[in-house]
Amino acid sequence: MATPTPKPPPSATPAQNAPPLKSPPTEKPVKPPPTATPVKPPTTATPVKPPPAAAPAKPASATPRPPTSGSGAWGPPVDAKPSRGFGGGSKGYDYALPNGTLIRSASPGTVVYAGPAGPRIGPFRHLVIVEPRQGIMVAYGVNVQPGVKLGDNVRLGDMIARAGPGRSGGQFHFQVRERGTPVDPAKFIRG
Repeated sequence: MATPTPKPPPSATPAQNAPPLKSPPTEKPVKPPPTATPVKPPTTATPVKPPPAAAPAKPASATPRPPTSGSGAWGPPVDAKPSRGFGGGSKGYDYALPNGTLIRSASPGTVVYAGPAGPRIGPFRHLVIVEPRQGIMVAYGVNVQPGVKLGDNVRLGDMIARAGPGRSGGQFHFQVRERGTPVDPAKFIRG
């Protein structure tokens, strides 16, 4: 009996049945992957407002302005005209009064200071500061011991002190500050 001859597997077919060979592809340089940089989240641009234009500086007046009638609800601290008004180097009103003249609270408020005046207040020995409301301070520069003390609540017209001897009689200085800046007291005193 004859044994049949095995057939070669299909992969072993002669080269003529094989597809034509192509030349090996030329290799292109491989670019390295880009380095990973952290991605920043997009920022929302907030428009920046330019600072407000500064108000033109007002030239200081060479002569103090006389007090004007205000529309405020305060009363005058004394029944006299100031010897020197606000402006021209004066941060308030100066008065030359007869000794013993009553100095009254121009506004209701709390006494936040009553003590020595110190060198920055001029010729006055004592200083009283009343705070009628937040941001407003009323200063009374006097030469005699004040009639109020720290923490006192004063009403409109209450006694602060009496005018005492100074270089030209009973001197008294009255000043109003709004957020730390001296302002013309006429703004607060009713006319």
